[in-house]
Amino acid sequence: MKRFVLIPAAVILLFGCQKGTEEAPSGPTILTASSSQVAPDSKVGIDEETATTCTWSENDKISVFTSEGSFETFTLSSGAGEKTGKFAANLESGVTVADYAIYPAGAHSYTGGVLKINMPDRYTFDEGVSNIPMVATVDESLLLNFKHCGGVIRFGIRNLTVKGTFIFTCRTHRVTGDFDVVFSDGLPMMEAVEDEKGSVVSISFEKPVAEENLYYFYVPVPAGSYTDFSIEIRDESGAVVMTKSAANNKNVVGRGTVLKMKTLVQPEFTGGNEGTE
Repeated sequence: MKRFVLIPAAVILLFGCQKGTEEAPSGPTILTASSSQVAPDSKVGIDEETATTCTWSENDKISVFTSEGSFETFTLSSGAGEKTGKFAANLESGVTVADYAIYPAGAHSYTGGVLKINMPDRYTFDEGVSNIPMVATVDESLLLNFKHCGGVIRFGIRNLTVKGTFIFTCRTHRVTGDFDVVFSDGLPMMEAVEDEKGSVVSISFEKPVAEENLYYFYVPVPAGSYTDFSIEIRDESGAVVMTKSAANNKNVVGRGTVLKMKTLVQPEFTGGNEGTE
């Protein structure tokens, strides 16, 4: 999904209740997702340019918990580039959705009343897509309001002439793997875990074709204060062509915020400013 300014989204599940011994209707279960201005805390994305748009992207996927005790993946079937889109999945007869839905889809879990979001260590670059994690509760109303539970660090790279891998290394915290989601006043939150082993996130990319050759790499992270991390660019052969460090700077990422690091056009790389558009 294109992630730009934090805008609310509503997801409506369009399927009827099953009564008695009636068979489930044939065909996929359809979910309709649309953005609205219902509540400022119900945030879907970050549109740093227009501050108004929020659109679904082709092949967007969400994970939805079901009565089978596991998550099922729903894929965008129509509405790419629009504020309203339809997601579809083929569920077994009698299987219903329940409890939670998560964007983006992944190896998430919900066991013993504990919701865990899995943060990957590998992504593929998709211009404008931040993959910032969101959670929505599922209840009898079948209306889901997604809310961010983490944030994202944005790195601007200018004059990038190779294709290869963008690598983010955090030395003080774990930002990949499973994280517990804690709810406070109805808002979901997951926080970074201090870990001396740190963690690494990589984003593979093709040779850039962006206007003015300025690319933004988004690294989704749990909420937290990050004081020691670095980035590097490796070409497709694995050779390092750029490396920068942000050590000894307090960089705070809040729930639903974008930490914008300074665009790399000079040797200095000292920190960023938190953004909440």
